[in-house]
Amino acid sequence: LENIVIEFNNAFTEPLKETEVQAVLRCIPKAIDKFIAYEQGLRSGERKRVSKGMRDKEGYWYKNETLIDRLGITSKEQKYMKTIIGIDEKYDRKNKKRRVDRRNEEGLTKREQDKKDRIEKIKVFLSKGLNQSKIAQELGISRQAVSKLCKEI
Repeated sequence: LENIVIEFNNAFTEPLKETEVQAVLRCIPKAIDKFIAYEQGLRSGERKRVSKGMRDKEGYWYKNETLIDRLGITSKEQKYMKTIIGIDEKYDRKNKKRRVDRRNEEGLTKREQDKKDRIEKIKVFLSKGLNQSKIAQELGISRQAVSKLCKEI
């Protein structure tokens, strides 16, 4: 098997270093056993995932950056991939999730929602016939704030 792998590696225009080939060869038996156990688990209905614990113990695991470099994956292609992504794409996704999480179901931030709620309360008080000073006292805000919010109604 070792000779076949070395010949196969040497057939490439840019073969792996000898040390990398040896590292892969050392991990092949463990990786095969782990793959068989993984496949049997999937077939028996278990929900299997590759965890960090598995990575530390068995098989040969490339870093995402290594895979991206070797396979020539562009940042545009990474946007459509689930796991083999670089640091920039990782942070872009995280920031996008944060932006979405900042907003409620109506797409408003907490501050925008508070403003909307105040305007609704002011409308109720205005319909009851209260003036801006009384509304300000009821809501615990300044009369100027009530005046500004009334202009938006």
